[in-house]
Amino acid sequence: MPRPSSDCDEDRNEDTLSSSTAGQSAGGAYGDGDEDALLVTQALAKIAACQSCEVDFEAVYGAAYRLVYDVAIKRLVAGGQGLRLHAILEASLGRMALCKSEKQYHLAVGMIADVCYYLQRLWMPDAHSGGAIPHGTIAALAKAVFDRPVTRRWRRIRRLCRAVASTSRSLMIYNEAMFAPGAPGAEQCAKRFKARAAGTG
Repeated sequence: MPRPSSDCDEDRNEDTLSSSTAGQSAGGAYGDGDEDALLVTQALAKIAACQSCEVDFEAVYGAAYRLVYDVAIKRLVAGGQGLRLHAILEASLGRMALCKSEKQYHLAVGMIADVCYYLQRLWMPDAHSGGAIPHGTIAALAKAVFDRPVTRRWRRIRRLCRAVASTSRSLMIYNEAMFAPGAPGAEQCAKRFKARAAGTG
């Protein structure tokens, strides 16, 4: 199976931190020794961190299939492996929704939907109709997570922080160029100083 190329963006460092945190917490959250759950968790975290080129999609696809196939056959809707994989998926989407633009988010969601194909095909429709989960497709779940009020507010704050940091950096460059000796800003300041010193400003 071909591997999608990496689509790195300026959020890579922050998303990489989320990736490592997710990988470290996966064992404790879902049980030590559960290799399939851990493999899927780490793969989704790498996709979220724009490191999809490092994901072994064939292995992850098989792990996701094994997690869902048993629950589909045995009909373990409540508390089964399908619900576990759904929780991993929702947590990964939640981390991405906090820091990615809508375009970046939905690009990553497309790769995640491919990895979790059997979750959506075999388990989510039955679980949704049975009331175990509120959304019957990965796309619907991803949209609901992205549109959460707290998530929208967090992205707005994040954009504001970026704008403030960018403005500060730009202001330093502007001041250095504008008020250098012989520059228009320095000349204007000199004229104002002379005018006020002479009592005419």
